[in-house]
Amino acid sequence: MMKSLVLVVLLAVAVKAAVFENKLSGVVEVPDETDKMEVVDQVDDMEQLDEVGELELFGITDRRNLTAGTTAGLPVFNREVRANAIANLEVYRNVPVNIGSLRITGIRVNRIGPSQDATPTIALGGIGFNHVTIRITSARGRGFHYRVIVYAR
Repeated sequence: MMKSLVLVVLLAVAVKAAVFENKLSGVVEVPDETDKMEVVDQVDDMEQLDEVGELELFGITDRRNLTAGTTAGLPVFNREVRANAIANLEVYRNVPVNIGSLRITGIRVNRIGPSQDATPTIALGGIGFNHVTIRITSARGRGFHYRVIVYAR
């Protein structure tokens, strides 16, 4: 009887140790960071990461922002643009900006709030022109919320 009790206790301890080891191995496992560091070394600046596309780096996905030119000059246009979702359709908004005799030096289109996978693009004009039309297109069945800032001098 004593031998069976010792055998049962030893078996229980062995099972408990195996379960603990499996749980522990999932916690202790550290991913290799060298690949991520090489990507960072190849990119000169964080603004380039936004232009790369759906790059996932350190668990952060592309925010679908648009950056063109520099912020040198004055912000001559600053507006929020929103669109509500329509089931199974892509929604878009054109944002025309005409600044008269000044020349555009920079354009920033930044997402506000959680990502809904919309895509901002320059449809007409742009850097060096006195006008620009920015088109923001939503993902199918989704809306968006962006801030558009245009700099000029």
